Amino acid sequence: MVLKFIWVKHGERISRRKVLESLQTFKPDVVGLELSDYSLEKLKQYKRRNESELFLAYTYAGRKGITVRLLDDPLFIKQLLDKLSFFSIILMFTKLCLINILRLFTGKRLKKLQIEDNESLYNEIVKKRDNYFSREIINLKKEFPEKKILLIFGKAHKKGILTNILNKE
Repeated sequence: MVLKFIWVKHGERISRRKVLESLQTFKPDVVGLELSDYSLEKLKQYKRRNESELFLAYTYAGRKGITVRLLDDPLFIKQLLDKLSFFSIILMFTKLCLINILRLFTGKRLKKLQIEDNESLYNEIVKKRDNYFSREIINLKKEFPEKKILLIFGKAHKKGILTNILNKE
């Protein structure tokens, strides 16, 4: 079994190229994606879905008959909203609005919301997902012990996933 990780910056052209190149050269038997059934359905409905490296990998794998596994927790969003305080959700929404307003007036692409600025949000979102992803990756390795597995995740998850996998094995 061979695992190959691709760490992407979601929605960027270079990430799409990196994913396509890896799919073509690595020739995986299995592709694991940072998506759930729910997020995949939302992505399919999104007008700019063709800009998504995850959608590219999903459609490419489908055309080539490659097994696809969606590795995100299907209940994550509901659980997150149940656990986060109303204030935390409003704070995150306000930051996103301000970033977009500044982008509109300056014409510059500004840095996206830094979740690390709010420790509780960071812990709830990134760390919880990293733990979930790590368990799913370990399960994939057990399910497909003789296969080549390509895993595609956002860069924000790299440290957490790799640390978790090393600690769990």
